[in-house]
Amino acid sequence: ADVCFEYGRRLLVLERENAQALPGKGVFVVETAVQLNPYETFYRDELCRSYLQLATVTKDETWMQKAYAEAGNSMGLIPQHFIGFFHLGLIYQTLAEQFNKNTVKEAEFCYKKAIEQDPFQAPFYGNIASLYRDNSNLNTAISALYQAHITRPEEPGYVVRLVNAYLQKGDLQNAIICSKRLTALLPSEPAYHSNLGAILYKAGKYEDAIPPFQKAVALKPGDAAYIQNLAGAYNITGKEGEALELLMRFNNAYPQHNSVQIHLFLAGLYYKKADWENVVSTCKKAVALDKNAAEAFKLLGFAYCNLN
Repeated sequence: ADVCFEYGRRLLVLERENAQALPGKGVFVVETAVQLNPYETFYRDELCRSYLQLATVTKDETWMQKAYAEAGNSMGLIPQHFIGFFHLGLIYQTLAEQFNKNTVKEAEFCYKKAIEQDPFQAPFYGNIASLYRDNSNLNTAISALYQAHITRPEEPGYVVRLVNAYLQKGDLQNAIICSKRLTALLPSEPAYHSNLGAILYKAGKYEDAIPPFQKAVALKPGDAAYIQNLAGAYNITGKEGEALELLMRFNNAYPQHNSVQIHLFLAGLYYKKADWENVVSTCKKAVALDKNAAEAFKLLGFAYCNLN
């Protein structure tokens, strides 16, 4: 049974990596392991998980029925089996989300039972939080996500979800705290620094937004969105010279970039300086990329007017 299970498990890993939609040999081999030793819940748990994945990929409810039966078999062996409750929660949640069944309450009940049996499993909290998506249950979702985070503090996914939940709630202060925690967890990920800057900017902390924007640009200097964010923070804090220099340096380093917004931003700065020749040349680049760039045509009109 152990040999069959290990062989089947490795086949399943290969099949998942190759994104095979149809049941392969792995499921059959694990089923054989279960037949050889029907008292091992670990085998049944893996089989149940495989059935769930097949149901998700194939959209075939038959696999959900097999997963439900296998979860029930595991709990028949161990009535308080926490993985069994978790799998039942997954089954009910999948039925609700992909098969339009009214089973959210059942999913919530099973996840709570799983947490009762083992309160140190972060996915239990993460999954129950995903059930609370509307604003009326937002505080409950945040509480569950926080429990997931403190259970697995090294896992960035839960912190990302916490940030999004706080933003949905409009709680920028806690969103900033969690974003800072995220940049500490993965300091080499530019998107997290950029997101922290964006939240600080949204909160009106424009000066504080500059360092994380600078970090994002340093980590990924060819990303036009990061450049635009930093230039915007410079501009709103009165550092128009730094914004102009940044945008010009980006244009020189990446002359083939296709960001209309970068050209428009730069043209706007030239406009403030009454540098009409550069307004014209920059707006022409924007129009070459987007023939419907109304802002570019407006600035061109002003520039031509001032150039007589």
